[in-house]
Amino acid sequence: MRVRLRTPDTGEVKEMIVQRDVMPTMMYSARSRMGSLKDISPNRAVYYDSGLSITMPQSMGDVWCLNNAARSCRNLEGDIAEAGVYYGSTARLLMRFFDGTNKTIHLFDTFDTMPPAGENDIAEYWHPKTGLSVERVLALLQDYNRAGLVRTYKGLFKDTLHNVNDKKFCFVHIDCDLYGGCRDALEFFYPRVVQGGAILIHDYDTTAFPGILKAVDEFFAYKSDLRVSNRYGFHHVVVKR
Repeated sequence: MRVRLRTPDTGEVKEMIVQRDVMPTMMYSARSRMGSLKDISPNRAVYYDSGLSITMPQSMGDVWCLNNAARSCRNLEGDIAEAGVYYGSTARLLMRFFDGTNKTIHLFDTFDTMPPAGENDIAEYWHPKTGLSVERVLALLQDYNRAGLVRTYKGLFKDTLHNVNDKKFCFVHIDCDLYGGCRDALEFFYPRVVQGGAILIHDYDTTAFPGILKAVDEFFAYKSDLRVSNRYGFHHVVVKR
């Protein structure tokens, strides 16, 4: 595991390599709150939950990373948020991980036409998704929404995030692929994440989405939070100090 730290005064990057293989620990911890899980391609995993076969937009390593981060946040104060929901498979997984905590999950997405790539993104790699809708997501989440703890916010982040100005968060998942959306989400959520809470950013340091790495590195350049890159997938984890 490659751990990247930045000093708050100069922004100097310090790296530490953890030699111990963390995969067995991730595998063990994932079993407690997940159904059967397997890789179906290098960038996709599928898990079986309540009779459903659900394909994830992330790899198995990303799913384990989500699980471990969620476990560390279960007992913290604050709600859960996801910025970039897609069809809702990750949101369902998060609801399973946090089941029994009575935490509200706030879901932000256009749930419709997606914004175009910007100057910090690579347009040729950007393929806006289709078939998105709030109804489709809520249908997938209904098994874990018995207490009515799901909130959806339709529109661009810059137009909808203000709806939760007064909330605190223990866990935030950002998966929006584009620089602008990632930067908007980080600027909004970071001051609202409690100490010890986690922000997970997907597609960090990937060829197709360079805007994500740029947004994250710019935003955290002079912050002293712990930053960990998941070598088994594409998540970058920030633990709020």
